[in-house]
Parts: sequence; structure tokens; C-alpha cells
Amino acid sequence: MARKNPTLLAKASARSAADARSELIARAARNADGAAVCRADPLADAQAARLVVQAVEEHAAELSRRGLNGAYCEAALQLAREIEDHLQAMPAAALSARARSQEAAELLADAASTAQAVRTAVLRVTRDAEGRRVARELGEIAGAPPTVAAEQAQLLEAQRALNVFFDLFAAKASLALAGDPDERARLLSLLPRAEERRHLLRETTRASG
Repeated sequence: MARKNPTLLAKASARSAADARSELIARAARNADGAAVCRADPLADAQAARLVVQAVEEHAAELSRRGLNGAYCEAALQLAREIEDHLQAMPAAALSARARSQEAAELLADAASTAQAVRTAVLRVTRDAEGRRVARELGEIAGAPPTVAAEQAQLLEAQRALNVFFDLFAAKASLALAGDPDERARLLSLLPRAEERRHLLRETTRASG
């Protein structure tokens, strides 16, 4: 039976949530399938994240024992908010880009893309305070002035990281609720592209078995 634990997110400090977010982004960058996954609806992923976090709260004891804790949940909610913010900003960025000459818009888009690539590389190499500071500064460069390319790059980064959280949830929930197949099925159905994820999970299980 589902058990609520409203204090789960309260236990996640800002630092631990930031570390969890950095880990999700780094794992997404290493995920060769990330680009294919992110052709899906980003808004649907953001909305699903809140349902998944609620499910984690309901089974906090079982899932936290397997490493899925409040820090990951807070990071997922932050990523969902970022996705929504980027989606809202993209129409404004598009209008701003159209107001410039085509050549200027292309130069800004190239600069934003380069800054985003460097920022991702920094996050991949180090997660210490200095690395995060440099990454934040590069992120500010990529977003000033705002461009469609910059918003799109940041949106994809957040969506890929959120999909890593979904995969983590699917794996941990499958183990934690192995003895309750109905509840396990209910939780996994909360995930976007649930059938595709179940197929991948079965293939991974066969390969490891």
C-alpha cells in the first residue's frame, strides 16, 4: 500500500539537490541514446516528473534504501521547472532573433552553441565548486542576449537529465516493488513512454542475466 512521506523533499539540502542535478546532467551527457529520447514532448516530461516525485514520496522507505532519495526528487522538480521556463522563453527568443539581421542571428546562435558545449564539458570533467562556477558563467554568456539556439540547448540538457531520473526511478521501483507487481505496474505507468522503457528494461535484464 502506498505510504506518504511529506518530509522527503524537506530532507534534501540545497547542496545535495545541486549535486544530484549535476550527476543527472553528467550521466545524460554520457547517454548515447539521449538525443533520441529528447525528441519527445518536453512539457509532458516536466508534468510527469511531478507525478513520479509524488510516487517516490509514497514509497520513500523502499526507494531511499536503493539510493533514490529526496535529493534526486528535488533535482527532478528543478529540472521540470527549468524545462517550463525555457519553453516560455523560446517564443520571446524567436521574436528577438527575427528582429536582428540574419547574419547577426546566426553569429549569436553559433556563440551560444559553443558556450553551451564548453559548459557541458566543464560539468562532465568536474563537479567541484570551481567547476560549477565556471559552468554558471558560461551559461550566462550563452544566454546573453537570449537566442533560440541557447534556449533550445539548455532545454535539451534539462530534458535529457530528467530522462535519466525517469530511468533511475524505473530501475529502482522495479527492484523495490518486485513483490507487488500491481503497484509496480502503476508506478511505471506514470513514466512518459512507459512501454518503451519497459521494453528497454527487459532487454537490459536479459543482457545482465
